[in-house]
Amino acid sequence: MYLAQIDAVLFLFAVDDDASLEAVEREWLPTASNAVVRALVATKTDVAVAERVVSRTRGEDVAAAALLQYYETTAGDRASVAAVVDAVVAGVREFK
Repeated sequence: MYLAQIDAVLFLFAVDDDASLEAVEREWLPTASNAVVRALVATKTDVAVAERVVSRTRGEDVAAAALLQYYETTAGDRASVAAVVDAVVAGVREFK
């Protein structure tokens, strides 16, 4: 995988799938350490509380440990997705 010249990277995981966050931690975080903006993005945050297996606190802790920004989104709320995109673009523009 070639990621030498990237400005931003978003690591996405589903809050109803613990294995998705574990895969991000184990397989993906080490691949893009040189990106200007790096963010961990929780998806499916509109699932029922009983279905959510990854808490916001755990997501924030993983993000903090890896020096990532943290966001929570759901496809059902375009505003939350747009906020992530806007923040990432602003971060890249600030750097350049």
